[in-house]
Amino acid sequence: MPAGGALVGREIDDLDPILIENGPFQELPISILQSFVVPVIVLRPSTISLIGTAFNIAPGGLFVTAKHVVDEALAICNQDPGSWIAVLWMTSGSDHEDVEDLLGGQIPVKLIQVSESHDVALLQTAQLFKDEEPVNFPVCRLDTRVPEIGTPVLGVGYTKMDVVRHHNTPELRDVSVEQSCHSAHGVVTEVFPAGRDSVMIPFPAFSSSARFDPGMSGGPVFSGDSAKVCGVVCSSVGMGESTDEYISYAAMALNVLTLDVTTDQAKGESATLYELVRRGIVIADDNFKSIKLSDGGDGKKHLTFPGPGAGDSDSGSDRVGDP
Repeated sequence: MPAGGALVGREIDDLDPILIENGPFQELPISILQSFVVPVIVLRPSTISLIGTAFNIAPGGLFVTAKHVVDEALAICNQDPGSWIAVLWMTSGSDHEDVEDLLGGQIPVKLIQVSESHDVALLQTAQLFKDEEPVNFPVCRLDTRVPEIGTPVLGVGYTKMDVVRHHNTPELRDVSVEQSCHSAHGVVTEVFPAGRDSVMIPFPAFSSSARFDPGMSGGPVFSGDSAKVCGVVCSSVGMGESTDEYISYAAMALNVLTLDVTTDQAKGESATLYELVRRGIVIADDNFKSIKLSDGGDGKKHLTFPGPGAGDSDSGSDRVGDP
């Protein structure tokens, strides 16, 4: 996609315009990236808190993040009545001329879906309008493959947020912040198609040498320099005892396929994200056609998917479940 193209409601298919260099960990300039990778925040009556990062996968506003980000946000809301969860969105780079009088702001999260056993969650936001027409968000494509060891990866997320101005009245809440968005380069070091363990990471995941700092949780992990998201930032334990590389973990992107999405709140209708990909509402890679979602008869949804390097074949497949 040309750097000067209109991006609202379009798939981001190239990271080159973001001007990311191959540094291991660096702060990023304002670019089109911030139009689909956003901070997750909690607005309290008197303050604002950065909780984590999310990224958008559907034009109407369907953001993927980590379950532990949602858990922390909900805990704050329960402790501080009057608080609410939102994402901070802005049109940016070559994109902002498409919505001339809406450069961004706090978009309330209306619905939340979480996985009880996988560290992933979905945030459905309020619809934005301009001149009574819906404003669509840029989206990124899901990479549903199991990555191979040595695959280059790029994690992105917000490591801090400084509140420059905060004016809150019954008529208007005006918040001005400075965001610190960072990229983290690394390679896949281990792959856990059926989970690393039964407690901390019992879901399909991989580790990498990329540095994931606090606040980046829930952010996208891109496959190399492509705009396809292969993972969701999960956790980091810093440098290992016997190596000068970081050890960071990401949930595989395919984990989100089991989650339910509310399609009509008034009618109480919903569909799995797997079904939304089949309908073309959410975009995934060609490997998606080799993934199967089934009801195991035990109250769980089961994913069957090819193992690393299996391509589109079913050889070496793995099976995982979700309540």
